[in-house]
Amino acid sequence: MQRRMTVSLAVLSLGALLGGAPGCSWDFPLKSTGSDTGTGSDTSTGSDTSTGSDTGTGSDTGTGSDPDTGSDPGAHAVIYEPFDYAVGDLHLQSGTSEIGLLGSWSAHSGERPTTVVETSLAYGALPLCGGSIGKLDFGVNRFGGARSVSASALASTGLLASGATLWFSLEMGYGRDGAGNPANTLNARLAFALANSSFAPGNYQYWITKDGLQPGSGLGVTLGYIDAVPGRIVATQFRDVASGDFIDGNVFGDFTGTTYGNDQHGLIVGKIVWGDASDTISLYQPDTAMNLGAPISKLTVSVDQSQYDTITFARSDPVVMDELRFGASYEAVIGASAQP
Repeated sequence: MQRRMTVSLAVLSLGALLGGAPGCSWDFPLKSTGSDTGTGSDTSTGSDTSTGSDTGTGSDTGTGSDPDTGSDPGAHAVIYEPFDYAVGDLHLQSGTSEIGLLGSWSAHSGERPTTVVETSLAYGALPLCGGSIGKLDFGVNRFGGARSVSASALASTGLLASGATLWFSLEMGYGRDGAGNPANTLNARLAFALANSSFAPGNYQYWITKDGLQPGSGLGVTLGYIDAVPGRIVATQFRDVASGDFIDGNVFGDFTGTTYGNDQHGLIVGKIVWGDASDTISLYQPDTAMNLGAPISKLTVSVDQSQYDTITFARSDPVVMDELRFGASYEAVIGASAQP
């Protein structure tokens, strides 16, 4: 059944952090905000010159008493992708650090592939693990990659049911190619979605392919040149080619946040509330202290999320991406604990 959906993005605030995926561990102080009304206004994105050191490792000095890191499943990410892989082509990569994903990545390969670099994208208090997507070539404006989501992560946990709230987060921004050249922000674009299939493989095709007989459908976020302004980050409904080729079928939310420029990236958080007749997606742009802040983009659309079993992205020029998380709470997608 199709449902109308609204998406909002917000700025985060952290509490005490414990936990880790099998190949990554951390112990990090995190404070919970408990609401979407955080006062933090610093939306600085920083630079893409992260050293790559895992700031979440080291000895465990946590007390274990923080309420966000207890046995409540809402305190844990049900999907976690830190790109903890060998440097090089993302295609067919999988590992032991990710959570809630099946198989391996299907990604653009061959000439100008989607590539993993060894450094994480540092962003304030966010715990990190593994590498990131970066050093992408110019001259590519197409499918980046896709990977299947385990039914036990979303469908079986009720996080796709009507009335449920699903949170997600990712780092995204503009980077440089392997030769050190900055992105052309008038052309560079990064689209990320939870969908029923993957982005199309052709040039400048930011639409979702059919899932059998079902039209392609996805919901997520776009960074790019939107409404004649570069560096905007907006909530987006991605539809089937029947709704329009290229980006013509995309439905964009509003934007009241801070744009990104060259060598800037940041943490984007999404909150989706699934309803019977309407669904809401809101995007947030956290500051480096993880203060949540107000939504920067909202969108109301109609989707059938019951078939959403894929995470997928499309890109052009040297964009960067890292630290994908989905969960039942805000704490779950800012690293309160990545492993149940």
